[in-house]
Amino acid sequence: FREFLRVVSVSQGTDEKAKLELAYKAYNRNNSDTLNRKEFQQAVHAILDLIETRENNGEENVHKRDDTLQWAMKKLSLDEKDDIAKKEFVRRCTKDEKLYEFLAFHSVPKPNCSDSNLNGKEKWKIAVKTGSEGKKIIRGAGTDANVYLKLVGEQGSTEPIQLQHSQTHKNMFENGNTDVFTMFLPVVGKVRGATLWHTGNKDQGWFVDTLTVENESTNTQTHFPVQRWLDLDQFDGKTKVDLVPNQPPGYTPK
Repeated sequence: FREFLRVVSVSQGTDEKAKLELAYKAYNRNNSDTLNRKEFQQAVHAILDLIETRENNGEENVHKRDDTLQWAMKKLSLDEKDDIAKKEFVRRCTKDEKLYEFLAFHSVPKPNCSDSNLNGKEKWKIAVKTGSEGKKIIRGAGTDANVYLKLVGEQGSTEPIQLQHSQTHKNMFENGNTDVFTMFLPVVGKVRGATLWHTGNKDQGWFVDTLTVENESTNTQTHFPVQRWLDLDQFDGKTKVDLVPNQPPGYTPK
């Protein structure tokens, strides 16, 4: 089922109703007239597997997943009844932005290229956390500026990538949030570095906590501690930073 959601994620546009209908179809594995409670529970767990960003682990993460499942079931009244029809599913999700984000926005993200252009490309999950130093939330850390990323690997580098269509938050790069992006990129080999920047003005500063990139085609993950302002009026006044895996910004290999 998780792999089916991955296929769904690269084959759909941005129309809200179309996303919800396709999500419903993906969740309704028996292709029956209604989506039953068990199918929905399996769907929620599959979505959580896809968007998990390793902010929590162990027992804490288990409790968080259970809370999310109960919340979603209650929103669709599946805590009281055994199934739900497609029309009712779409109606409830359309009226509740958070429910829509979770059930359609996560599972059916807009791809960064068409299906016909996937040859020679690998699937990546990119997670950017905004505005915290450990457990401390940085006030005013979010930005609405356009954000870009470039990856550098042993076999080459990507073109600048605009980070848009977050799978975790409709309003991207807000305090304490982790935005996750799924995209298909040319083969670059083992990641050796990254450049992260935004094109905002002095009122659009951004405090970035971490950047994590995961090549889902090779099952390899690279972590970049950032923990700095990208702001014309803060720190060093720069809005662009070069990063080395597992090292703070400004690190120079000896």
